[in-house]
Amino acid sequence: MKRVFSFFAYLAAIIIAVFEVYYLYSSTELVLDSSLSSQGKTLNLVILVLEILGTLYIAILYWHIARAWRYKKPRLIEKLPTPAPMVNIIIPTYNEPFRIVKDTFDAAISQQYPLDRFRVIVADDSPQPIANLKKYVESKRGIYHRRTNRKGFKGGAINEVIRTYPADYFAIFDSDHVSKPDFLQNTVKLAIQDPKIFLVQERANFVNTGSWMRKASAFIHSQFFGIFQRSRHLSRTPIFAGTTGLLNQEILLKEGGILEDTIAEDTDTSIYLATKGYKGVFYDKIGTDGLVPWDPISGVRQIWRWNNGLTKSFRLRAKNVLFSKELPVFSKIDFLVTLFLPTLGVMLWLMNFILLYMLGVSIPIIRPGASNLANSFLFLVAPTLVSLSTIFMGVSALLIDAEVQTKYHQLPLIKKVIGITLFSLYSMAIQPFMLSAVIKGLFGSKTIFNRTPKSPKQSTQTPTKIKYKYAAGAIVLFLISLVFFYATYITFITKDPRIGWFSITAITSAIPMIFVITGFKGLEKFIEEHSTISVKDLLEREK
Repeated sequence: MKRVFSFFAYLAAIIIAVFEVYYLYSSTELVLDSSLSSQGKTLNLVILVLEILGTLYIAILYWHIARAWRYKKPRLIEKLPTPAPMVNIIIPTYNEPFRIVKDTFDAAISQQYPLDRFRVIVADDSPQPIANLKKYVESKRGIYHRRTNRKGFKGGAINEVIRTYPADYFAIFDSDHVSKPDFLQNTVKLAIQDPKIFLVQERANFVNTGSWMRKASAFIHSQFFGIFQRSRHLSRTPIFAGTTGLLNQEILLKEGGILEDTIAEDTDTSIYLATKGYKGVFYDKIGTDGLVPWDPISGVRQIWRWNNGLTKSFRLRAKNVLFSKELPVFSKIDFLVTLFLPTLGVMLWLMNFILLYMLGVSIPIIRPGASNLANSFLFLVAPTLVSLSTIFMGVSALLIDAEVQTKYHQLPLIKKVIGITLFSLYSMAIQPFMLSAVIKGLFGSKTIFNRTPKSPKQSTQTPTKIKYKYAAGAIVLFLISLVFFYATYITFITKDPRIGWFSITAITSAIPMIFVITGFKGLEKFIEEHSTISVKDLLEREK
């Protein structure tokens, strides 16, 4: 079955790529030869470029799926050397409740690894020390570390720790990620096999999948680990996920530490080191159980941070990626597309307003059609493959999840399907909220980093203030959706091809308002009840 899925995905990628070339050439020729005004031709070509870029991403997605099915879990050596490599386990934390950090620390200190060869360091960057944390950590032979400033935010906190406490490797666990007892043993056994390995990444499993929103959030990680990380492993270029990873401390210190230029320091550092010729390994085994954001607002804020960091990293690292002599061609394309994707998502959303303007001033979309047998195959099959890409990725991710028994895999089939569907709608619905993230990233605006809040309670703003801020945005988007619903009606009557773009935009622009209506009543109480629920609590409830 793996070979069948891989072959089909490769074939889909090739068909879409061939279609793109033909579509770009024939569309450009038609537009330039048309009787449109210069404005009409320009707008048609702008839309065409955005269409091609969007379709290019789908072709690369299929290529990743094909490669993911070829993944083979790397082999572990039988025994650790004596003495075993020294490891720092770092738990960065910011404004987390004591009991959540406590559970993470307890799991970290219980690793099945020689006791004298690892230390657990809690790096507390909170404005005020977390109550009782220092006393508890030090009573359990751990180290409690605080800085006098927040320079470099999470990356800066990690850098200060690795410059203070010598070791061969260091592991990172987010403060709400409870590690498996064999994590260190497995990752060290892989890391010592090659001195050029800077990263061994295991999978993070997310256990709070109760609501439909959290199911969609959990699926984001399922496809990240199951598809993209498996694929990148074939080129030895997996990306550090910010948690559940072991890194070579000597290499990081030699190269200046975790990069502090963006608020996506994990991805930024991974790509930079890959361009320098260092290698990564993805060991597809659950290394930690963690939490996705409990509510929609915190989920949007998390993705905003990812998008801002990736966009800024694109501005800073695109040249390094493009001219690196160490990266294979596919990895260059993959990294550039990954870093540019937030910008492309926002551009595709804004494209709808260009299409709306063109409809208003009666500028038609000039594109070739399947008018003869020579091109009908491409025009029928390629768009179908594009439309099915999310479904194919979802099925692949679910089947791969079954191999590692993630929490998402354990859900009933209907809930898995709904989760994947909501993931697709959610990805499109949040694009307007990402506009400021992309603009700030492209222009290098300074962004204050707060650790991803699992609820607005952990943010510097009050939950009520944040709620009203997002409600205002949702109302604006709902009004925009009404405009696009009307445009959908007009294009349906006139059989205009823009109906596809307008209908999707209308539906996805209305989704934030649905969250406001269904989820904002009693949000503060919900946050209060869930802000201190830990991974351990959820796992014990299941028992």
